[in-house]
Amino acid sequence: MTKQTSVRIVIVDDHETLRRTLSLYLEQYEQFELVGEASSGREALEVCARAEPDVVLMDILMPDMDGIAATRAIRRQHPHVQVIGMTGMEHERLRQSALQAGVAKFLYKGALDDSLAPAIREAAGQT
Repeated sequence: MTKQTSVRIVIVDDHETLRRTLSLYLEQYEQFELVGEASSGREALEVCARAEPDVVLMDILMPDMDGIAATRAIRRQHPHVQVIGMTGMEHERLRQSALQAGVAKFLYKGALDDSLAPAIREAAGQT
């Protein structure tokens, strides 16, 4: 059996509590490496340039620069980075906008326990 390389992850959410919760969640998985956090879309661009992640967990609704605009910029500047969009709102137009911006997956925050690790693996090409 070959050892999988770790998936480098950045968390972007304007709520510190959720960033901390996601960080603790990721610690459960040996193959996931948290390489940065950001509290806004603008900060996410800076963190991605420094940290060179494989996957970004992106809150879609944030002040300053929202997750849709940040996803477009990240995908343009770092085409190899996969973005998983997250939101607490089940709104089809928001989901479609995120997918058009380039998110690889779109998850609802209420369902993250069951779907987050598989979504990260899939986005990183480790399915």
